[in-house]
This record gives sequence, C-alpha cells and structure tokens, in this order.
Amino acid sequence: MTVNVPDIKRAFSSTFDAAHKFGMLDSSQAWSAGVAALGAWAQMDLGETRVVTGAVVQQRGDEHTQYVTKY
Repeated sequence: MTVNVPDIKRAFSSTFDAAHKFGMLDSSQAWSAGVAALGAWAQMDLGETRVVTGAVVQQRGDEHTQYVTKY
C-alpha cells in the first residue's frame, strides 16, 4: 500500500523557500532543503503507528529533472 501523505502532514529540517516545501507524489513541485548538506530530513505523519517497509521517490513533475539519488 502506498500512502501519499498530504503536505500539511509533513515537516522538514529546512526549506529553500516557500515554494519548495511540498513533495506529494505526482506533484509539480518538490521539497528542497534550505542548504544542500548532510543531515537534512523530511518527516511525515501517517496518522497512526505503522510499519514502513519502503519509500517511493520521484523526480519533480515539471521540466526540472531533480530527485534524490542517495539516502
């Protein structure tokens, strides 16, 4: 089962600007950390205790080909 957590249920260590605080699947925008450095994080509230067995990563849905390459 894939859970596409709403943007309002997400928190981030920092954001590049107000436009880069989104990151739902199939979104035209993406989360970007305020500074490209180790230790940046994204947290998602699943609403209940769940076992997470994986993560889905996509590139941005616009003309930019930006995506996570390392965890």
